[in-house]
Amino acid sequence: MMLNSMWGKFGQRTNKTQVREFDDPPKFSTFCNSDTLQIKYVGIQSDDRVEVQYTLLEEDESILPNLNIFVACFTNCWARLKLYDALDILQERVLYKDTDSVVFLSAQGMPEPPLGDYLGDFKDELPPDNYIVEFASRGPKNYGYKTYKR
Repeated sequence: MMLNSMWGKFGQRTNKTQVREFDDPPKFSTFCNSDTLQIKYVGIQSDDRVEVQYTLLEEDESILPNLNIFVACFTNCWARLKLYDALDILQERVLYKDTDSVVFLSAQGMPEPPLGDYLGDFKDELPPDNYIVEFASRGPKNYGYKTYKR
């Protein structure tokens, strides 16, 4: 995790999409009419709840002092190549993927990507003797799972 966090800082975006839920129509209306927001998506969650995805409007986004687009591009490119190797091995068993991670169905006798402890290696992030029994995802970096200990 530390390696991912450190290398990711070279290309970190400062204005990521944020999510907020509303169950109060006046608050929802006030929020949507704000001059400081760009609404990306509004979705109905239930009869009395909506989800809003938005970013902040800024004239000049602050530039982080550690930003290095060349290192960021190289790092991301290398991570994608490693990911494509894993996807080639896993084929249709992939449930979720991101730049540096993959969640997949595991079965005895089926090939899996190699694991390791070094930069660029995949790592099993579950505790020993645990496996995922339920998985759900709503998009990039937005997922959850239930585990079971053997």
